[in-house]
Amino acid sequence: ALDPRSKRNAKVTPYQRGIMQAVASGAVTLQKHLFAAGLVESATCPFCDSGEVEDEEHAFWRCPAWRDHRRDVLKRLPGKPDNMPACLQLCGILPSDERYERYEEHVGDIQRMMVRILHDSADWRRKQQALRLASERDAKRTNDSRRTDAQADAATDTRTLRRRTQQQQDNT
Repeated sequence: ALDPRSKRNAKVTPYQRGIMQAVASGAVTLQKHLFAAGLVESATCPFCDSGEVEDEEHAFWRCPAWRDHRRDVLKRLPGKPDNMPACLQLCGILPSDERYERYEEHVGDIQRMMVRILHDSADWRRKQQALRLASERDAKRTNDSRRTDAQADAATDTRTLRRRTQQQQDNT
């Protein structure tokens, strides 16, 4: 299913192929991994209110936020995702084992579903990061503006004090 020469994958973009390679190698960016790297405060899924850690199983098969992404795949699967081999369920790879032949025709659909979920979650994360950066920039501008205002006020106070001091000296 990852063969870029196959007709079925002719419409797969290099970006999508990269996502699928990340899925297959277990190198996807999920909250669990971001938390382990110290990049976020919690491993909890940011897309739903379940309170669950966002790992591969949650993102691909349980998260309510991605229900629409997996609806058609779940309808066609021969059984529940829990019955699939872990490498198919978490990495989109079907082992060469006749016990799992019934999943062979579904591998491409499962992989495309995983790509869509990861693409949309990455898109959301990028937007959140842009919002955070914009907010930090605005806060910095506000602080800089306040600092500038405070400096201007201090300069005005200094000039007023000098003027009063000069007036007092002139009056004596």
